[in-house]
Amino acid sequence: MRDERSGAASASPSGRPRAGLLRSTTTWLSVAVLILTSAGVTGLAAIATPASDSSAGAASHPAAWLWMSGPVMDGRTAAARPHGLAAQDPDATPAPGDGAATPDGASPSSSPSAPPTPDRSGTCYVPDREAAPSSPAEPLPSAEPVSPGDGTVITEATPAGATPAAAPAAELTRAGYPAGPASDLVARDIERVVESVSVCLSDGDYDTLNDLVQDGFRGQLLGLPEPVSADDFSVLAGELPPAEFTVTGVTDVIITEEGDATAVVRYLVGNQVRQGLWTFSLFNASASLLGGEDANGIVRASARWVVESEEVQNPEIPGDAGRVAVTLDEYTIQVEPGEVEQGTVALEIANEGDQDHEVIVLRLEGDATVDDLLYVPGPALPEGISIVGQLGVPAGEDGVMVLEGLEPDTYALVDLFPDDESGLPNLSLGMEAELEVGQ
Repeated sequence: MRDERSGAASASPSGRPRAGLLRSTTTWLSVAVLILTSAGVTGLAAIATPASDSSAGAASHPAAWLWMSGPVMDGRTAAARPHGLAAQDPDATPAPGDGAATPDGASPSSSPSAPPTPDRSGTCYVPDREAAPSSPAEPLPSAEPVSPGDGTVITEATPAGATPAAAPAAELTRAGYPAGPASDLVARDIERVVESVSVCLSDGDYDTLNDLVQDGFRGQLLGLPEPVSADDFSVLAGELPPAEFTVTGVTDVIITEEGDATAVVRYLVGNQVRQGLWTFSLFNASASLLGGEDANGIVRASARWVVESEEVQNPEIPGDAGRVAVTLDEYTIQVEPGEVEQGTVALEIANEGDQDHEVIVLRLEGDATVDDLLYVPGPALPEGISIVGQLGVPAGEDGVMVLEGLEPDTYALVDLFPDDESGLPNLSLGMEAELEVGQ
């Protein structure tokens, strides 16, 4: 696999992303375009520049918005962050068959014990791959016929329990693991990558994050329909403060026939419960010197897992959630019921319009109003406005947004996607509503 930090294009998601985890106001995006243009970055600037109507004082929808600076992130501390994977024991001895690394030519039973893996839970770092790939073994020599001298020929039988020949190479993917459910050790490698991505995003360490993800995933984080190089991502994301990202589960780790890996990742961004199918591929920084694969076509052991992309999935609705039906159309947002008592809310969103729409849930404090999003300039959200959740829903489709820990308050629901005809944000055309959350 090639190093996409060079800025080479990779396959991009089709259509508008359903949810960009890093989103900004259009004013901020305009500043970012100027920064990129002055730095000689023209490709991303071209796709990021929106249409606008300056006479109306309103800009069209941004391509991206900051993670979610919701109320749960105020006063956060790293020590208090409840990372979902931190409780797992990275030093646990792998079960037989988990692919533990052994010296060349040594059998697992004769291998010296590997030093324990340092516990780096809760830190932003680039984890190595610990589940060593297998290589197609050489078949055992064919048994030679033995003649006892009486004219009969006897072929020596294979001892009971012995393997007559190694598994054929076709049973291994290029990752060095068989296709199908991953072993516990491979799953832990994937979990460590997800955990580190979450910490890097929470801490705003985008330099390290760039070593953990590829161009397609960077674009999805920014809500852009195109891949984003590491350098461009650092410029765009670095202009905004970090937001809290908490992993709550990594399940169903699968090795694909192509030698990639997939996993269902559940996580919290602010108050919003998210779930997606993440795809991982093997990246080898030394591929230019050693070649990316060995003589058997297996990716070298020095390669490590990186995140390629996410396919957004609807999260499961908790049984105790207050369920709210949200209907989108041109140019209205209808909410039924308009008041719920639970702090956990599930918005079941139906886009009945002919255009793509989104729902952004906002908490307003003081004298702040949703109109401030249209008229107040600056790279950050207007004072008194914090994002609680966001979900884009393509035309004619449905989506689910689950929000946890909502405090009693009146929340605003808006759509900032640009209208296909005028280019104005749908908020300026009337797409706003309210939801009351009681005790």
